[in-house]
Amino acid sequence: METKHKRKFFRRNLTAFYVIAIPACFLSATYAMTTWTGGTGDWSAPGNWSSGVPADGSDAVITNGSVLLTNATANLASLTISNAMLTFSNWDAALSATNIIIQNNATVTHVTNSASTTNALGEWPADGRVWVVCTNFDLQAGGQINAFGRGYRGGVVSTESGYGPGKGTVSPSYYGGGAGHGGKGGMASVGYPGGIYDQTNAPIWPGSGGGGERAGAGGGAVRIDASNGPVTINGIINVDAKGSTLIAGVGGGGGSGGSIYITCGTFRGATNGLLTAKGGLPGSNKGGGNGGGGRIALIYDTAAQVGVPCAVRFNVSESHATLLQFTESDIGTLYLPDTTLLTTNWSNFEDVRIYGVSNFSLDTLSISNAFVVLGESRVALTVANAVTIDTATLKLGSGITPTEYVQFNCGFLALVNTGALFIYSGPTNDVITNYGAHVSVTNDILVSGNTWIYPVSDNTNGGSVLFSARNVTISEGGGFNANGLGYKGGYYYGTQTNGYGPGGGSVSPNSQILGGGAGYGGGGGTGIWIGRPSRNASCGSVYPWTNAPLSAGSGGGGQHAPRGGDGGGLVWIEAAGTFVLDGTIQANGYRGYDPKTVLGILEGTGGAGSGGGIFIVANAFRGASSGVLSACGGSASNSATVSSGSGGGGRIAVWHRISKDDQQTILANPDNAHINVPGILIATNFVDTRFEGSCVVSNGWSYLDQSANGQPGTIVRLTVPPPKGMIFSIH
Repeated sequence: METKHKRKFFRRNLTAFYVIAIPACFLSATYAMTTWTGGTGDWSAPGNWSSGVPADGSDAVITNGSVLLTNATANLASLTISNAMLTFSNWDAALSATNIIIQNNATVTHVTNSASTTNALGEWPADGRVWVVCTNFDLQAGGQINAFGRGYRGGVVSTESGYGPGKGTVSPSYYGGGAGHGGKGGMASVGYPGGIYDQTNAPIWPGSGGGGERAGAGGGAVRIDASNGPVTINGIINVDAKGSTLIAGVGGGGGSGGSIYITCGTFRGATNGLLTAKGGLPGSNKGGGNGGGGRIALIYDTAAQVGVPCAVRFNVSESHATLLQFTESDIGTLYLPDTTLLTTNWSNFEDVRIYGVSNFSLDTLSISNAFVVLGESRVALTVANAVTIDTATLKLGSGITPTEYVQFNCGFLALVNTGALFIYSGPTNDVITNYGAHVSVTNDILVSGNTWIYPVSDNTNGGSVLFSARNVTISEGGGFNANGLGYKGGYYYGTQTNGYGPGGGSVSPNSQILGGGAGYGGGGGTGIWIGRPSRNASCGSVYPWTNAPLSAGSGGGGQHAPRGGDGGGLVWIEAAGTFVLDGTIQANGYRGYDPKTVLGILEGTGGAGSGGGIFIVANAFRGASSGVLSACGGSASNSATVSSGSGGGGRIAVWHRISKDDQQTILANPDNAHINVPGILIATNFVDTRFEGSCVVSNGWSYLDQSANGQPGTIVRLTVPPPKGMIFSIH
């Protein structure tokens, strides 16, 4: 009986053994390793692998040679590559594996996109990208995904435009515009730039090519779909664009940066990790256009990402050539799903315009050796303690996406060592107590030498930035710069040719190629055509509110070729305590574009912008002889027979020692302050104050005809003197 039960037990367990053992055999076979042995060859050729082409569940290893991936792979268990190159040969070739490890001296790339025309739907077809589908992705130090210049092609000869959705063009020939992608390209001296395309939060397309001779190609495209697993970047993913050939006589435009799109559970890496999609440079010593930046989107699980260390660097910069470009290109985009990666130090964001985040708070913030733009239309950044901008640039609002409103609150604001802060204003309803952006500092604003704050007004509405703090100190060599940051000059936008703003200059009604100067504190100058007065252009008029200049300067009249100069912006600062000006506050207007002649025909000359506004309210105002307040009009542009109108001077008003109640009374009717606030002192100089610097509101000048000159602006200082007989006790 005992023996019979033992036989039954044995048979049952033998059956179980086969049930378990058979899958184990399959498992062992399925997960066999196969190693690349083919030198330079095709992934799908069985003879190029030690155990045949990697199948589902295989571990594939590549340690040498150059592999061409022509079709989608099986679903591998893993791929490890080192000391070798893997090239994706077409758009639909996807590499699928649970684990992908790219080690030292490994390069993953794709073929160059070769499309030369759009398809039947008007779309640009794409040939190549790097596309990996995995659970875990590990790009190790020394490894790279390199699709540099593998986007759409640039022009080859001087009459050839670039290729791709954001191509630069040549018009009529020779000089090529820069290509666009995440940011627009730069205009050439004749050729036009490429525009923006692709999705900010899911970019997939390669960069485009610049126009003109030997123009730069766009950067390539990288797509990493890591499901809900980790992506680790300690190497480099490069989809930078190529520049035009830098040799004499070449005027091609730069290509635009490509795209990097990563979806994952978590994202991590050290500072040797880099994602870069930069625009390319234009040709040497000619008027080619700069290439725009590309696009990077990083989509991680926002809950899982908390606490995951990440110091990976990002760069989507436009090119910055300073040759003969007529307009600059724009920086590209970086999309983040939340603020987890925006810790208290932003130095790893080398050159980025960030989307996806708009309202967040930090304890402190330090930015060094970086260029960071928060580009959403509404931005609200609160830093409880100090903000330090050191050898870096921070922009709130982008100047590209229309700004609705910016609010920046912090405990202390310091700019040091070439630091720069740009604040872009949204529009307002032109009510004097309203503003389109606000920088509110609980304690002090410190602007060191060689650092600058740029308040940018809305260039069609005039909405401007209000700065408020306890004390403000501006050191010699630094300051606030609102030159040309007011209303924009006239430019052909369908029908608009007059300059924007209350004092915008006009365009000659009979020629539309000659612009009048803009006005503000003083009237603008008339655009003069010697011997042909019927073609003269009218000047801009004077604004109200001498005592409270709370508007930006206006733009000069102009056309698409000789556009008008932009007006000076508005610098509006309120300090509850002391304002020390040893540096510079400037809001000067720009001159119009120079006269332009094509094929012997004069196209015209743009009118100059007016000086802007400077409005300072403080309890005490002082400064050394190095201090400068300047709101001057732009000068005229001249040829032998025409002179645009120059800009009128702006307005400067400094209020000090005026109570809050009296300030509100004055603002209700600024030009009747002397009536509504008894005892107020209104002066046009600073001779009896502790400010020893200069104050300038001069008009612009014409060197052809003085009747084209604008008029000077205005300077006022409002204060309430202390009561007679007051005793001061100094301890």
